[in-house]
Amino acid sequence: MNDTVPAKGAVLETMPEMLELRFDKGIRVTRIVQAGPDGAEADLDLSGQGGFVTELSVPMAMSGAGEHVIEWRGLSIDGHAMQDEIRFTVTGP
Repeated sequence: MNDTVPAKGAVLETMPEMLELRFDKGIRVTRIVQAGPDGAEADLDLSGQGGFVTELSVPMAMSGAGEHVIEWRGLSIDGHAMQDEIRFTVTGP
């Protein structure tokens, strides 16, 4: 992965509306899960995001102050399974 918004380890005053992922090479993202500060989890909506992409933007499923964890999984163009996690903290409502 090349870049994310929010960035790994970011401390934000407000929750972003969208999660943005940018990849060096094409990937087919198969699942993205957001875990909120209370431990609740929600799948992010990947509808309309078919095929291999180098950029992906999806709406966040929850908000609130505290640490949020985004976990994503996918397949690279050459068939390798890929995954990563993005942790960030929201200080405001």
